[in-house]
Amino acid sequence: GFGSFYMKTLFKNAIILTGEKFIKGNLLVEDEKISEISEKEISEEVDFTYNMEDKLLMPGLINAHGHSPMTLLRGVGSDLKLQDWLHKAIFPIEDKLTPKDIQVGCQMAMMEMISGGTTTFSEMYDFPKDEIERLLNLLQDFLLVNMNLFYLSPSCQ
Repeated sequence: GFGSFYMKTLFKNAIILTGEKFIKGNLLVEDEKISEISEKEISEEVDFTYNMEDKLLMPGLINAHGHSPMTLLRGVGSDLKLQDWLHKAIFPIEDKLTPKDIQVGCQMAMMEMISGGTTTFSEMYDFPKDEIERLLNLLQDFLLVNMNLFYLSPSCQ
């Protein structure tokens, strides 16, 4: 979460995806949880109000299969067939990545995911679990967002 403080935040005039339909309305968040969604005015006393006119509020997206540090390799060998791409382009570069390279790639991927609405991701890349958790906490503290992470790599279990 965002620390030990709680507040009420009202998002007004938003286009809200409720999971079933889009509505034009208002959304109230209390103590980090959605407490009300209404097409009518919400008249509670709040700490923050945001006018969301012409903006969409929706549940966060989930990246179910990610290799975060590979953001550094975007575009490399993109004209190759899969086996050539893996064995001739990607694996030789990955073998030379340093822990700092992996850290930077992971940070970049998390920032990209957050900016695109991804709030949960499953990490397949094989690197130390404590390192990615440290990066995630750093990013959450810096951006005041909450992101969830699941590990599927054998060394991260």
